[in-house]
Amino acid sequence: MSRKKIEIENGVDYTASRTHTFTIIGNYKDPEGNPIPYQRLTQMTKRYARGEKYATWKAYVAKSFIDSLDWSEQNAHEQNIAFTEKPIVLENHETARVEIEICFKGQAHGDPDNVLKGIIDALFADDKYCDGATSSTFGTRQGLVIVKITTYEYEHWK
Repeated sequence: MSRKKIEIENGVDYTASRTHTFTIIGNYKDPEGNPIPYQRLTQMTKRYARGEKYATWKAYVAKSFIDSLDWSEQNAHEQNIAFTEKPIVLENHETARVEIEICFKGQAHGDPDNVLKGIIDALFADDKYCDGATSSTFGTRQGLVIVKITTYEYEHWK
């Protein structure tokens, strides 16, 4: 893969180092259902049905990601889950961009930005260095999300 270098005026060089695309089909309850949006939870509400539903969705997203990897890459990401409960751990010199294309089944669905937040929450150990973009279509026969993750290495030069 060729590296694309982006120079930003704030004194940082960004180099695209890895890109991975995968698909989340339906949700954990319904293979044709819509993706589940982010849920803000406290320690107490994690134990309620809403918290358990969201935790199961995050595990489903992480499994979809790991299943899409080559066998040689799966072990490293599974080890990350063992230590951080998330499959992707960014290094100190990395940032990530997550782009999702959502196909919503029918008209009842979550907010696309909250679906993105939930996917980032499910995949990244520290999501403060992640940003993202969404696009969506409505009224499809099956709910699904196409996720593209691009990881960038950066270097301060100022």
